[in-house]
Amino acid sequence: MTHSCIPSSRGSVAADEQHTIAGRGVAVHAFTASGAVMGLAALQATVQSDYRAAFLWLIAATAVDGVDGWLARLARVGERAPGSTASASMTSSTT
Repeated sequence: MTHSCIPSSRGSVAADEQHTIAGRGVAVHAFTASGAVMGLAALQATVQSDYRAAFLWLIAATAVDGVDGWLARLARVGERAPGSTASASMTSSTT
């Protein structure tokens, strides 16, 4: 027996869940942007002739770059972004 006064969650996402999904997307984008910041830190270290620090910053930036795509797919960022064509372009094949 079903009660009509209990709202169904099928086909709709609750507002709290949408905020959580949006938060994940923002976190993934911030993580990706941190790789660019690390690259700039490497550039600054190079200008200051601190080549060891530059190398370490580049290693960190490479690690971020290697993981951010995986995290974006895990968080399904391309599917969640309004007006985004990322998911369509990632799945379509060009010949």
